[in-house]
Amino acid sequence: MSMKIKRIILILLLVFLFTNIVYALERERVYQITLKYDKGTITKENLIVTMGFPEHRKIHLEDDYRLEAISFDNKILYTTYFNFPLEIFAEPLAEWFDEEGNQIYFPTEEESGHIILDEATQLLVIPYFKDGKQINIYDKDDSLVLEIDISYLAERNVEVPKIDHKAEVSKDDQNLLGITIAITILLIIIIFSYLEYRRFKYQKKSKEISGKR
Repeated sequence: MSMKIKRIILILLLVFLFTNIVYALERERVYQITLKYDKGTITKENLIVTMGFPEHRKIHLEDDYRLEAISFDNKILYTTYFNFPLEIFAEPLAEWFDEEGNQIYFPTEEESGHIILDEATQLLVIPYFKDGKQINIYDKDDSLVLEIDISYLAERNVEVPKIDHKAEVSKDDQNLLGITIAITILLIIIIFSYLEYRRFKYQKKSKEISGKR
């Protein structure tokens, strides 16, 4: 194996290592909220603070719900929109279209396999706020349908040092970085050991052939 190929392999492994490090560092603290819809009633199923990538959905449809994170000063910290996956559509049949792909038959709701569910869940990931007090959920009519207490997760209620969370690396991130670095180093050792073994085997075989001559 030539030195050029070895360098390429090393560069690819270093890129892999760098990408995973960047991925870990770019994550931030988030609220992970699981909501349930049951015949028009919305309830909170689960709420945790973890590391992840928050959603930033600003465009919304007419029937969407609105989520607002509120501070202890009653200021809106964050707004996003969401909905529940209540509609299921079956795959359209081929005979509904002509040879050019234009739809020539429009099925009834029953024929199309359109199903409206009574229950569904939705997972929301939004940024964590150290002064977050409450999360409010509003329906399309701007009516408050759910209040979620997040005050017990606020840093002002917990004795912790002031930290810049964007620069913070959690224990999970430290573990991820350690595992990534260890795996990358192990891959480098395995690959180069294999390449050296192949090179040694090739040289030995070449010497044996030269000796026979």
